[in-house]
Amino acid sequence: MARTPDGLFILLRTKLTHPVGQQDTTRRRAIYDSISTQALRLSKGRLVNRAYFSTVAGIGQEVSYRYTNRHFDEPKPTTSFMRNTVADSANYFLQYLPNDIRDSLGLAGAKQRRRFFDSIIVK
Repeated sequence: MARTPDGLFILLRTKLTHPVGQQDTTRRRAIYDSISTQALRLSKGRLVNRAYFSTVAGIGQEVSYRYTNRHFDEPKPTTSFMRNTVADSANYFLQYLPNDIRDSLGLAGAKQRRRFFDSIIVK
């Protein structure tokens, strides 16, 4: 994790029990669906958008979801974004949380989030 004046950048690497082949789209989607389902369950959120993108290791997934941020006296709707990429036997999870957590549309920090998400390149 790294905090900047713009927000909090999170990068997690988790080891998978078995490598996932580049063309194994079914297994990749199952892994991504499991991660996003858990994030939605924990946050009590709802899916806004799910998009897949290509890498040299195979497809990755980017998800946006809305949830109620209860860190305020009056809870506020918040949009969160996360990106997952499986490379061989590891999953890379990226999330960016802007400092302006009152932004319910997910517009705050969009430029920084895009730069962060696009900076990770699978080789």
